[in-house]
Parts: sequence; C-alpha cells; structure tokens
Amino acid sequence: MFSELEVQLTETIASEFGLGPDAGGVLASGGSLANLHALSVARNQAFDVHEGGLAGLDGEPVLFASEVAHTSLQKAAMLLGLGTDAVVAVETDANSRMKPSALNQAVQQAERDGLVPFCVVATAGTTTTGNVDPLPAILDVVDEHDLWFHVDAAYGGALVFSEAERDRLDGIEEADSVTFNPQKWCYVAKTCAMALFADLDVLEEDFRVGAPYMRGDDAIPNLGELSVQGTRRAEVLKLWLTFQHLGREGLGELIDESYRLIALIRDRVADQNVLELASEPEMNIVCFRAAPEWCPPNERDTLNGRLQRYLLSRQDVFVSLPTYRDSRWFRVVLLNPFTDKSTLDRLFDGIERFLEAERP
Repeated sequence: MFSELEVQLTETIASEFGLGPDAGGVLASGGSLANLHALSVARNQAFDVHEGGLAGLDGEPVLFASEVAHTSLQKAAMLLGLGTDAVVAVETDANSRMKPSALNQAVQQAERDGLVPFCVVATAGTTTTGNVDPLPAILDVVDEHDLWFHVDAAYGGALVFSEAERDRLDGIEEADSVTFNPQKWCYVAKTCAMALFADLDVLEEDFRVGAPYMRGDDAIPNLGELSVQGTRRAEVLKLWLTFQHLGREGLGELIDESYRLIALIRDRVADQNVLELASEPEMNIVCFRAAPEWCPPNERDTLNGRLQRYLLSRQDVFVSLPTYRDSRWFRVVLLNPFTDKSTLDRLFDGIERFLEAERP
C-alpha cells in the first residue's frame, strides 16, 4: 500500500513542478540523499558507468553549482568517486544567485582544461539567505552545452503550492531532476524528502539494481531497487497525511503569510540606518545585521554576537547567527506558523534598546 501511495504521490508532486507526463520519483531520508540519488543518475547516464565504473573514462567528470550551494553536493561527488573538487563553484551576485555568465565561462574553462562537464545544479532556496538561482538563464547555458539540469529545491520547492509566489520557480519545469524536501516549508515531520525525475525510465535504465529475493510486480514497483536506500521507513504516510490535513490551499496560505511577515521585516530593516540586509529576501528567510556607523567594521561580528545573546535573555527571541561572506548575520526563518507581528515587534524593539545602550 505504501509503495503504491508513494508512486501516486511523487507523480502528483512532479506534475506540480510541471516535469511532464513521464515524471515521478522516490522518497529519501533527507535532501542530501535525494541530491546523491539525482547526481548518481546524471553521472550514470552521461558516462555509461552503471556497470563498468569510472576507471575507463577519458576525462574527469565535473559538475557546476553556485558558490553558496549546499555542501551535500560535495558529499555526493565524494561518494560517487568524483571527489569533492569535481564540484566547480560558480560565482554569485550580490543576492547569492548564480551568475549565468560566470557559469558559461566555468563550463568553457573546464572543457579547455580537458575536464568533462556533465551536470549543472541550480539552487531554489539557498541555505543561509533563501535566494533562488535564475533558472531560465541557467537553462540556456545547460542547453548550449547539453548538460543534465538538476534543481536543488529542497527548501524552495514548496513555492509550487502558492499561486502568488510560484513564478519564482519559473524554469524548474525544464529540469531533468529535482530535489524537494517537504519536511521544511510543508511542515512534514522529519524526515521526508524526494528525488524527482522528468523521465522516470532513467531510474530503470541508469540506476536500478534488481533484488532477486523480492517478488516482481510490474504494477507496484519495488522502490528499494530504484532508490539509494533499500529498507526505507514509510515517510510517504506523513506526507500524505499533511496534504489531507492542510491541502494545497492550506499550504499556499501558510506560504503567503510568510511573505507578508518577511515584507514587515524588510521594511523595518530598511527604516533603520543601523541595520543592513545580507541579500534581498526571496523566501521566508531574511538575513540582516547591526552595522551602526559608530561600530568599526572589524568589531561588528562581536557586536552582533552580544546582540544575539541579549535578544535571547531579555526579549525571549532566538535568531541564529551564521557566517555569510566572512561576516556574521542574523538569520530569521519565518517557518513557525504561530509567529506573528508581535514577535517581530519584540525582536526589533530589543535591537533598538540594545544598540541605544551600546552607542558610545
């Protein structure tokens, strides 16, 4: 029953991304495994190494991702025998979005160096700032060089359920594979992720390893033969129950409410010259920091560290403080559906009080 449910539900979600009538996928325990699965298929199809392995290749395979893409790509490359250096980092713009021109130059340079490009990974929802790579422009480069197009939409894939915001994913319908993580913005309990493929037959042709101890059934495939994991938990039940409970409309409302709150934060940051944005927010993540003129640039990381501790102890508000472009930034993730304007008011009131007390 769970196998049949997984087939139906992954096909339905693949159709939400517009991947076509032959699309489908399999569930995985996390986005890292989903990325590994997709890159395995991309590698096997490009080099026909499903059985013979990499030893006979004429050149070293490389793939391309933005310099802020998720580190699971390096892990996948390592596990696939390519090495972490096979992931070529592509320059991003001021908003952490991959530069298509830089991608094209990187592919051309790799070819001149005797390397063999086979895949481009675009990110729809970067880990730290939640930005989305320009998918249509990246697709132009992919098509020019005849490469596999994978979109890591682990976080941002949920946008397909918002009529108001789904156009941020324009171009994803042309992907060969997509990673999607409902355990993030779709509120499914961990773990629940999936690797989707525009042509499900590639799993049969370029990935499947048959298990002779399993009874064959053409109507209900043995998904353990088609996925990285053989024994798998029934993650699909949590996913199905979430859609039964919230539905497409409920998910859309939750996502749209996140954007309303993000706009409030964006306006509050813009109204205070002592604060600055790391990038323009595109999802329910916004990064900013205190950067008053009276604090020297080389002391601002320390200042924001003290501010983080103050907000937690005095305002009962926690925000993370990741390193982004060699500096520390507050990372606010509006994922809790009970977060409201009063919480944001408490956050910014605390910031104002702290900076006023710290001002020389």
